[in-house]
Amino acid sequence: MTGSPDNQNPASLFNAPIEQVASLMVKIIRELKPDVVITHDAGGGYGHPDHIATHNAVVKAFHAANDPAQFPQAGPPFQPAKLYFGVRPAGIMKIAVRLMPLLGQNPANSPQ
Repeated sequence: MTGSPDNQNPASLFNAPIEQVASLMVKIIRELKPDVVITHDAGGGYGHPDHIATHNAVVKAFHAANDPAQFPQAGPPFQPAKLYFGVRPAGIMKIAVRLMPLLGQNPANSPQ
């Protein structure tokens, strides 16, 4: 979570350059040619830094996938028809985050 020492891990998606991650995602989009791409909402669902980084990279990749000038090494351009964000009511997420420690799932100690 934000402020967690795990965010300093060099393997954390939070620390990866967005261009690098978007390039990999563009390659996947161009290879699989999906009609729809789904990612986290801008807040990462519950504020998880890796989920926020995923959102930012997927949005960038979605818009870049059909531009031949962007990431040309990732294959021929392709544009999925739709981009969806997985969202949940804020109240439900607050309850879920509060229950995680009771279920042995502490979001502060989850793998980053």
